[in-house]
Amino acid sequence: MDRRRQSGEASLAPYVETDMKRPADAHDELASLIERELVAAARRIAEAIVSEYLGTNGAQPSPMSGARSLGPKLLLDASEAAELLGVHRSTIREMWTASELRFIRIGRGRKVTRTELERFIAEREARPRTHRVQALH
Repeated sequence: MDRRRQSGEASLAPYVETDMKRPADAHDELASLIERELVAAARRIAEAIVSEYLGTNGAQPSPMSGARSLGPKLLLDASEAAELLGVHRSTIREMWTASELRFIRIGRGRKVTRTELERFIAEREARPRTHRVQALH
């Protein structure tokens, strides 16, 4: 047996001669790629969670502006309230007109608090459901 084979040097010969990567190099490269993708995915998830919590809808203050987040908005307009409730903004306006949903007037505009939206939902959940039966004639 050749002395190179005994020492294990011969096993590298095919990779050196054909310019192929050793399996260990390919494994390291794959592990590095997976790690980069996982970090990027975790960063996107964290940004989405923070954005949702802050109520910024993905808009982030510029790091150069010096602006800091004050947390979620306390007052919402009809469009923002509608998005939270999953209805059209005209439905929010109709609920304001029918006094089903209380609002705060600021200037000529109307705003609703998050607390009022939660009260509205809780009130609807607490109502017993009544089933109307229509007579067939």
